[in-house]
Amino acid sequence: MSATSNPSVRIFVAHHKPFPVVETETYTPIHAGRAVSKHALGMIGDDTGDNISDRNPRYSEASVYYWVWKHLDEIGADYIGLCHYRRYFNFLENWKDRLYNWAITREGGWSYWLNRKSESWGLMDYMRTIKTMDATFLRAIGASDPSVMLPVLDGRDVVINRAVHCGMTLAEQARRCSPESNDFEKMEEMIAGLYPDWIPWAQECFHRRPTFFNNLMVIAKRDVFRRWLEWMFSILLELEPLVPHYEDPYQERMLSFLVERLAHLYFTRMGEEGGLNIRPLSSFFLELDGV
Repeated sequence: MSATSNPSVRIFVAHHKPFPVVETETYTPIHAGRAVSKHALGMIGDDTGDNISDRNPRYSEASVYYWVWKHLDEIGADYIGLCHYRRYFNFLENWKDRLYNWAITREGGWSYWLNRKSESWGLMDYMRTIKTMDATFLRAIGASDPSVMLPVLDGRDVVINRAVHCGMTLAEQARRCSPESNDFEKMEEMIAGLYPDWIPWAQECFHRRPTFFNNLMVIAKRDVFRRWLEWMFSILLELEPLVPHYEDPYQERMLSFLVERLAHLYFTRMGEEGGLNIRPLSSFFLELDGV
């Protein structure tokens, strides 16, 4: 699909608490976990139709992925995506100059910096705002500008967060983050039971390679998006009853952590063996003073 054919792009932005909302033709804010939320955010939610919105404390933004999966035909765009309310893909090559020029026209309303860690990890280009975020900001970073976005998507099946170097394997990372849990091993057993041909790739991705597509953000062609989510949720929904509830809200998000690892496995294999044309991108992380 060439950029000149003007494919349609619909990217959902997962919100879970009050924060400046940006809504454009490309970006649609959606309330993640609206079924169990204490906030009224005034946007569509992931609690309509077939949904797992009430399980958001366990799934985090993956409850939105489930909702999108079940509503793909209604959404109907050529490319479907999801990002976070404070994270947006960086579609710019000259982002430093472009943002600087835009920032000074706003009389210092914005400041930015490239975090040193991102230079060594390839993680993300950090952005900080000291005023409000609006549609003008998204245009400034190329996030809602078709002339910037479409050439990046042209010929690609998937855009995903750039892989980071963890300094350890994902299996080691899982044990360090949750030493009392064996949920990661349960996930591997579920993969083996449902998709035994994936075991060599799981061993490679989880036990040998110290890289990871983290902070799950994906833009993909609609059919690619559907195939990925069908595969992933076939594992997760079988695995969910085996993962205990945790009193610690962070640990209670265990299923969302496993979602990140499953996505890493899927796109690694599909990119190297399955013929998907995948473009890793860095992303901007936004911090709003006082929020």
